[in-house]
Amino acid sequence: FSVVRDGAPLSALDTELVPAAARHQLHRLLSSAARLADALETDRRRLAQRLTSFGCSLGGVFSAIAGGRTVLGAADLRRALLHWRLLPPEHELGLLWRRYSQPGAAAVEPSDFARQLQPRGAAAASVAAGLATSM
Repeated sequence: FSVVRDGAPLSALDTELVPAAARHQLHRLLSSAARLADALETDRRRLAQRLTSFGCSLGGVFSAIAGGRTVLGAADLRRALLHWRLLPPEHELGLLWRRYSQPGAAAVEPSDFARQLQPRGAAAASVAAGLATSM
């Protein structure tokens, strides 16, 4: 975005507006965010490949976690993690739940679940198709 001062547009990161230390910190933050987004996408692709190699789909995973129901509740997620002997601290469980659920929602829909786990881009269409056909 740009800022206008006396009719002359200025870059939002103009040295007069943002000190060098703040620009450096912003650069570090954006670089970290980009690396994490790339790592997350790599993990999504790996998950899709593994599911395919085992003949599974995100829909099958969703159904297993939800106990065969059409929506996933927080208790379902907790029960599945306990079943697999994965016991995250309560704070992390809350973060995980917020990752999948819509704000204020009591349950997660299959589409919300898939949106978080399916790869973005070209591979996403085949994963989404697998979710739709297995539900």
